[in-house]
Formats: sequence, C-alpha cells, structure tokens
Amino acid sequence: MNKNLLAICGLVLLAGCTASQFSLYTPENSGKKWNITATKPPLSNKISIAVNDSVVAAESPGLFTYSFEARGMYQGHVVRFYAVHSDGFLRIGEGWETTVFIDNEMAARFRL
Repeated sequence: MNKNLLAICGLVLLAGCTASQFSLYTPENSGKKWNITATKPPLSNKISIAVNDSVVAAESPGLFTYSFEARGMYQGHVVRFYAVHSDGFLRIGEGWETTVFIDNEMAARFRL
C-alpha cells in the first residue's frame, strides 16, 4: 500500500511541476508563424516567455508586487510581457494573467 501511495504522489508531483501554455503568432511582413510559450514553475512566480524555444524574457515580481513586466529581443523584434496577479474569488481562479506584445502589438495572452 505504501509503495502505491508513494508512486501516486510522485506522479502528481511530476504532473504539476510547471504551468506552460503556448500560442501561435504571425509577425507583420512575415509568412512564418512563431510559437510563443509562457512558463511558470509551481513554487516560484518567475515567468518565462520563449519564442520558437528560445527564452527571450524571464522575470519574477518583487516582494509585495502584483504586477511586473520584462522585455527581450527575438530576431530584431522587441518582445515584452506584462503580468498581473489576480487572487480570484476565494482563491478560485488565482494566477497570473500575462500579456505578450511583439513590436507593441498584442501577440498572446496567458493565464498561469
């Protein structure tokens, strides 16, 4: 019984290790689609934004901060994200709403 419980706990832990979402975006004057991925580990508030598997911006909020932003570059384009924390209602829906902009155009929105 203890081995089964340990195995189940291990699977739950592995399944919940990282919150990750992705979206496709086609930049202006380009026919190629970009894969934008937002990632946040469960025990940290550090949010990472990757474009085509290259991390371009990663940042954590300051202490007692409920919003923050970060920026980076990808193939000559400015990639910026803005994250706002929501407590939800009775902690239901709690998380970070993250909006990604590429060259000041909204490219994706994630709920982490």
